[in-house]
Amino acid sequence: GNLFTDSSTTVTLINGIINWDTINRLQAYTQLPNGHPDSDAKNDTLTTIIALPALNGIYTIGNVNADFKSFDDAVEATMLRGVCGPVVFKMNPGNYINVKNTEPIFKNVRGNNAINTITFESSTGQDTSVVITFDFFTFTKITGVIFRNLTFKGRFILDENTRSILFEGNRIITNTFDDAVVSHQYNENVQFINNHFSNAKRFFSYTHLKGNKYPKRLVIKGNTFDEPYTDAIVVNTVDSLIIDSNYFYKQKINGGGRCLILNNDSYFKISRNTIAGEFELGIQLQQPVEVLPVKGISSVENNTIMVYDGIVIQRDRVNVFYNSVYARNGYTPFILVGYADSVCNNIFVSENG
Repeated sequence: GNLFTDSSTTVTLINGIINWDTINRLQAYTQLPNGHPDSDAKNDTLTTIIALPALNGIYTIGNVNADFKSFDDAVEATMLRGVCGPVVFKMNPGNYINVKNTEPIFKNVRGNNAINTITFESSTGQDTSVVITFDFFTFTKITGVIFRNLTFKGRFILDENTRSILFEGNRIITNTFDDAVVSHQYNENVQFINNHFSNAKRFFSYTHLKGNKYPKRLVIKGNTFDEPYTDAIVVNTVDSLIIDSNYFYKQKINGGGRCLILNNDSYFKISRNTIAGEFELGIQLQQPVEVLPVKGISSVENNTIMVYDGIVIQRDRVNVFYNSVYARNGYTPFILVGYADSVCNNIFVSENG
């Protein structure tokens, strides 16, 4: 229709034009102002999102009868609509390539907390049946997100105020020149349980920036880590760090390669891990950059290490118990530069004596 200058009108939408189970965008634009072509089309359009009810319960993703067609749509809907109870997205088998947004961000979900969690999981329970591909996926200001039995091709960034995030039973495949999980900001209670990581430059890079609030409680347990290009896990200052019952293997000799590098002054426990292959060093505990409140003596215990140099201690307030270390090609199974509170009941063997 036509409008005179400074006038307005009301448009009534046809009944049924809005589907309340999907994302609706209302767009209005002008055409031929004053009967002439628009000389500047950049300011002729207004777009708004129609308010939708909050999510609650079980939804499906990924076929013609699903609630959401793509992983992108489900993430976007969660951020736009919020949640009013626990939400579970069952992902049907398929390859989900993030065409709309290769760098998705998950943030600021209304109603989301440690009780009103958001879960994405394979509908079959098989991690290889659902493959999600993106460049990187950022979490910021969000709580209670769970990913279970999925395959991810990409990298994750844990940004500020990310809390209670769980990755369980997934495959995480990353480009050999990228770190799989990166954090420079405060996050809390992030857990990686029984996942399979492969092909990253590093699998974890927690390089906390001095002066920022430091991350709290990172749990890495029961995972398999195959073929890091350089180091496997690098952590700089996490309050309460658990690295337990993981398997690390490096076959190729490239990019150096230390397995665990910790520059951590608060409590940590490294236990029951197996480290094998072409790592030039198994576990290195460096002198901390920042001094955090002491919360007991940290420990390195019950690990099996079969690499070149085994364990290097360059700090104090740590116990070294019940480890079996086999140093290859005449390298050193144990190097103490700092002061370990106790070193006992370990087996240290050098291949060449």
